[in-house]
Amino acid sequence: YLDIGGKWQIPAGVCEGDVIKISGSQSDFYKVTDKGDWINVTGVEGEHTTTTDYPCNIEGCLLGQLIMRFTDENGISIVLPVGAERLWTAPSHGEIQVMINDYEFFYNVYKVQSGITHHTSITYNGDL
Repeated sequence: YLDIGGKWQIPAGVCEGDVIKISGSQSDFYKVTDKGDWINVTGVEGEHTTTTDYPCNIEGCLLGQLIMRFTDENGISIVLPVGAERLWTAPSHGEIQVMINDYEFFYNVYKVQSGITHHTSITYNGDL
């Protein structure tokens, strides 16, 4: 499950040419701001994160969205938006990790319904 109060997590090694599908459950909800709406891995619609404070700040990156980082064997990293799902091909050997696109985790909380706490599941599928 995704820890919405933490940085990069769920590491997995990948080899050059591996095709990986990264998925996050859309039925689990959380908040990333005190007065914000409940969101899922698709992030806050319209809240683009273009400042360097955010780990994912390229076009298509949203606040609270599921993002991925690939770090190659030389330590060079790229960060990309995932949302609900992303199909991605590893350009070289390395490691992938995920987190939500945020840099202040103080207000991040999972929704609780009828005493049950939501927890976003993350899936990596390879050899597609």
